Formats: sequence, C-alpha cells, structure tokens
Amino acid sequence: MAYSTEKGIFISFEGIDGSGKSTQMAIAAKYIRGKGFDVITTREPGGTKLAEKIRDILLDNALGGRVTPMAELLLYLASRHQHSEETIVPHLNSGSVVLTDRYADSSTAYQGGGRGLGLDLVEGLNELVIPRWPDLTIIIDVPIEIGLSRMGNRRPDRLEEEGTNFLKAVRAAYLEIAGRHTERIVVVDGSGNIEKTSAQVIFTIERFLAGINRIGISGG
Repeated sequence: MAYSTEKGIFISFEGIDGSGKSTQMAIAAKYIRGKGFDVITTREPGGTKLAEKIRDILLDNALGGRVTPMAELLLYLASRHQHSEETIVPHLNSGSVVLTDRYADSSTAYQGGGRGLGLDLVEGLNELVIPRWPDLTIIIDVPIEIGLSRMGNRRPDRLEEEGTNFLKAVRAAYLEIAGRHTERIVVVDGSGNIEKTSAQVIFTIERFLAGINRIGISGG
C-alpha cells in the first residue's frame, strides 16, 4: 500500500454503526482547523452527486436482501472511485486536510467481514479503485450493544437492519484490519462519553501531526 504526505493530509474515521465516528470527526475537524489547516469533510458512500445517488440505492430498505454481497461491494467501489477522483484527490492536491466518514476499510469490514467475501479479496479490489490510502485511520471501537443503543429509535437503513451477528462480524473484521495495518490505523475506545473519546482522538491526531511537522508539513 502506498502512502503520501507530500500533498495534503488524508484521515479516515471508521467504526460500526453507532460508534460515534461522525461526532468524533466533527470534533477533529474543528481541532485541526484551529491548527491553521484548511479542512474538508466528506463521507462514504457519498461525497459527489453520483456517489450520493449510489448511497441512496445501497441504504434503501426496500431492497432488503435482494442485493447480492458482490453487487453491494461493486456499488461501494464505484462510489468510492468517483469520490476519490472528484473530491478527495483534488482537495489533497491543493494541500487541504481531508477527513472522511468511512472509506476503503468500511468495505473490507462490512462486505469482507460482515458479508463473508473475505478481507483479502476486498482489500485487493480497493487497491484497484483508490489512488491513495489514508495517512491515518481512526477506528472508533465500541461493543455491539453500545452501538445499537446509541442508534435509538431512528429507522435503521438497509445495512443497520442486518442485526447483531452481522455487526459482530463487522467489528471483528475492523479489529483484524487494524492488526494488519498498524502503520496507519489507530483503534480508539469509544465506549465512554463523547469527551473521553474525543480526548483520545485528539491525542492521536496531535501525535500524527507532530510526525508530519517533523518532515516539513504544517498548517498555514
């Protein structure tokens, strides 16, 4: 896997549904802006007009189990390629810090682990469609029960409806992915309150930015 910090900084946030990753990304974005960086936030699936339309398809409850695991994966990959080329890479090339709520590791965890397609297969296909892996990936890890409780009474999307066993497989896959890629992935315990989790996230980012600054890249 190739990593680069020559142009921009790329950070992804990952975790099971209800982990709190979206909240933590918003806090991180505010913190990094305060350091003088230009920060762009985006999400997957989504981030472009085409990718948002694919998102609508992927999360549509009406489709239920009629989407095969491989078709589901290929839709995510198509969305990711468009997202990378149209949104992520241009902003990185302009020197911005890009934060994304989910990226390639989500497919490896959800389709590779949760759907049983295999982590190696999905990682290999991700390699074909993304121009660059994140410089840093933060996985917000929580027990399944906490994730489900945080989702409250809102209507679950198609993947969220898969239930406990599916989420257990996804969480296990995330932890395996983290073990494979210790050079870029940090697992943060998200089972505490927002403040406790954000303290860990900010510490992780501070340590990462300190390393970036040592090789000559800093905010404005």
